[in-house]
Amino acid sequence: EILRLFEIGLQLVSEEEIRNNIQKQLIENPTGNIKLSNFYALVIAKQQFYQLPPQTTTIDDEWAFKCKGNPMIEITLMNLIELILSSPVINRANSIQQVTTIYSLIAQSARDLPSYLINNLEKLRSFISLIRCLTALLPDKALDVFKHVCRQGFDGEFDSCQSIHLFITHLQDIIKKERSTVDQNVIHRTLVKLEVEFLK
Repeated sequence: EILRLFEIGLQLVSEEEIRNNIQKQLIENPTGNIKLSNFYALVIAKQQFYQLPPQTTTIDDEWAFKCKGNPMIEITLMNLIELILSSPVINRANSIQQVTTIYSLIAQSARDLPSYLINNLEKLRSFISLIRCLTALLPDKALDVFKHVCRQGFDGEFDSCQSIHLFITHLQDIIKKERSTVDQNVIHRTLVKLEVEFLK
C-alpha cells in the first residue's frame, strides 16, 4: 500500500525528485540551527526522533515523533504530499483531471494506512476541495486559475476563520473576473461549501 502511494505520486513527480527529497530529510545530531527547508525533516537528537515541519529550524519537544509506524516512512509520505503540492510541480501540470485524480488517490490511500498519522493530509484535502470548486465553477479555466491561486500563496493552511473568509472573497473576485458561465446562486453555494470545508 505504501509503494502504491509513491507509484501514484510518480505521475506528477520524478523518481529523482523523490530520491533527492529522501536524502535530505534525515538529520542526525545537528549542532545549532537546522537549515531552512520547504519539507519535513526527521531529526535524531538526544536519542529521540523529532518530526520538524517545513520552515522550522530548531528542535522542540512538541516535534517529538508520536507515530506508531516507521519514522522514515512517515516523514517520506508527508514529504511526498509536500512535493506534489509544491509550486514547481503544480506549475508543470497539464491536466486538472490528472491532478485531481492523483491528489484524491493519495489522500484515500494515505487515510487507509493505520500506523501513520500523516499530519499534512488535511492540507492535501484543502487543495482537493479548491480544485473541485474551480472545476465546478470554471471548467475550461480551472487549471490556469488553480496555478494562479497557488502562485499567489495558497498553501492549503489557514491560521484563522478571517483568513479563510478573505481567501474565499478573493476567489469570488477571480471567478467573477474570469466570467464563469455558472448561475450566481450555484457560485455562491459552491463557495460557501468550500469555506465550510476549509473550516473543518
